[in-house]
Amino acid sequence: MSRHRSSGGVRGISKGPIIAVVTIVLLVLATIGWFRLRDHIDDQGIQAAQTCVEGDAVLQVSADPAIAPALTT
Repeated sequence: MSRHRSSGGVRGISKGPIIAVVTIVLLVLATIGWFRLRDHIDDQGIQAAQTCVEGDAVLQVSADPAIAPALTT
């Protein structure tokens, strides 16, 4: 004989739609974060380029004496 579900049963939302919504939200947040990070890196590059000093610069290099003559060009 068939039985109906009791009226005191627990009802809820299926896990599939919840997982799909959470995944979409995470993808949107990751995309927004990616673009903000990209813009931040671009801004840092522009600021670094503005503080760049033009002209000759002396760079001290430590090297083995055997290869030092090749580095003094």
